[in-house]
Amino acid sequence: FCTEAKDTKAVKQHKCTSCGEVIEVGEVYTKWTSFDDSAFTNKMHKECLDVHIDCAALDGMLEWEYTPYSYQRGSAE
Repeated sequence: FCTEAKDTKAVKQHKCTSCGEVIEVGEVYTKWTSFDDSAFTNKMHKECLDVHIDCAALDGMLEWEYTPYSYQRGSAE
């Protein structure tokens, strides 16, 4: 189960849970909480999230999983 993903403007630095790079103050990122055995707050650059969504769509999946901090930063095209 996950909460709804929401775009948020960073008021302090965060670490992207996809690529591990810094989300700078003032940068817009996407945030949601996942619930499994425990709660985990996901914070991703928009382009990192887009890569995960696009890859899942190519595989015909609506839901997807990822290993935190283990991907390259997505392209901001």
